[in-house]
Amino acid sequence: MVAEPGAETLPVAVFVLNMVLNAAWSALFFGMRRLGLALVDMGALWLSIVAMIALYLPIDPLAGWLLVPYLAWVSFAFVLNMTMQRLNPASHFLGVTQ
Repeated sequence: MVAEPGAETLPVAVFVLNMVLNAAWSALFFGMRRLGLALVDMGALWLSIVAMIALYLPIDPLAGWLLVPYLAWVSFAFVLNMTMQRLNPASHFLGVTQ
């Protein structure tokens, strides 16, 4: 099977976006202690993983299925992040003090 020229552009772009969002979460959560912004970032990270799974399954089913544990981990981390935000109402959400 020969791929069309440029067919790899979108899967690679989503992968790069995923890596940027992954790195940004650590900076937001641990570095800046912006739990709300980290939660928003993690929501975007979750969506990027779903997009990668959808894009990679037709190309290489094994690659797509191997992303499912990553999605499960980010889902669990999202719940932890959300719980920490809820338990710390004085923390900053989206950069604004509540």
